Amino acid sequence: MREGVQNRYRDALTRGPGSERIASYSDGIFGFAMTLLVIDVAIPPEAKSALHVLELQAPNFFAFALSFTIIGYVWMGHHREFRVIVRHDTALMAWNLVLLFLIACMPFPTAIISEFAPQEAAVIAYATAISLIMLVQMIVWWHVRRAGLLAPVVDRGLWLFVFLDYTPILFVFATSIPMALVWGGQIAMWWWCSLFVLAPLVGVMSARRIDRAIGLLPAPDGVPDMEVEETVAGDAEIVADHPGAERSGTDGGGDPSVDVEPGAKPTE
Repeated sequence: MREGVQNRYRDALTRGPGSERIASYSDGIFGFAMTLLVIDVAIPPEAKSALHVLELQAPNFFAFALSFTIIGYVWMGHHREFRVIVRHDTALMAWNLVLLFLIACMPFPTAIISEFAPQEAAVIAYATAISLIMLVQMIVWWHVRRAGLLAPVVDRGLWLFVFLDYTPILFVFATSIPMALVWGGQIAMWWWCSLFVLAPLVGVMSARRIDRAIGLLPAPDGVPDMEVEETVAGDAEIVADHPGAERSGTDGGGDPSVDVEPGAKPTE
């Protein structure tokens, strides 16, 4: 019996190999949004000298530079993700459109923060916009693994490393929202500067723990080795105590004592 038209539509048109058109369309939105950010940086008519222009436009330029840097970081992550996203489905396209919507909206909270910082409402609006962008970016990365849209080269450890790489920005901007409410917008904005320390620290620590979990690094003296187990949305892995774990074979078949996803072999 022939399949219904809805099933044939789903199988033929809503999913399949390739994600190049999604990436190309996304690049255009990213570029357009980043260009619009600079509109607020202009010579005001009341300016009396070049020094006066720099003085008046310093907040606008700071907001432009901050937003450009963050959107650029998101674009870099998006570009790298789509190098290994080799298939697509409807959910990927939908979540990617949500991400692009938030990116396209960024000139608005950027204008607010440049005009009214450090007022609490301006800081909260800007921090909320950045937090939502990072949250959706993480949802996209979570979905492509759950749906099997990634290239085989992306094993669990690599997937988790990329996922954790997004957490510092989300954490800092999300926590700055209650900070602005309690201590004021100025304190919250200073908290944003912690990203310069927190982001590289998370990157180094997560890389070392993931490598140790799959046996690529020896454990420090007196510290047991680790193994990876599922935690992020039932599919990612975290590090759990595994006393005495070594990259040696089992008694029966010589398999490694630490389980690694089939098809993904760590390189030495």
